[in-house]
This record gives sequence, C-alpha cells and structure tokens, in this order.
Amino acid sequence: MLLAEPLLRWLGDSVMQAAEKLMGLILTAVAVQMLLSGIRSYYGL
Repeated sequence: MLLAEPLLRWLGDSVMQAAEKLMGLILTAVAVQMLLSGIRSYYGL
C-alpha cells in the first residue's frame, strides 16, 4: 500500500488499466470455473 502511488507513477495509467482488465478477466475465469465445478458436483457429472 505504501508503494502504490510510486508504482502507479512509474507504470503509468495505461499499464495499470490493462493490468486491472487482465485481473478482472482472470477473476471472471476463476468464478466461472468454480460455478461449473459446483454444477458438475451437484448433478454428479
């Protein structure tokens, strides 16, 4: 947390926006995988 501002200045806004979008995509993929695993487990597939 202490290095957030210097890191933001060093990387720049566009790199941080790209990193945020990538992390969102990864989080969505993990959520979908967990959902599908739960459905498979529930139905015994």
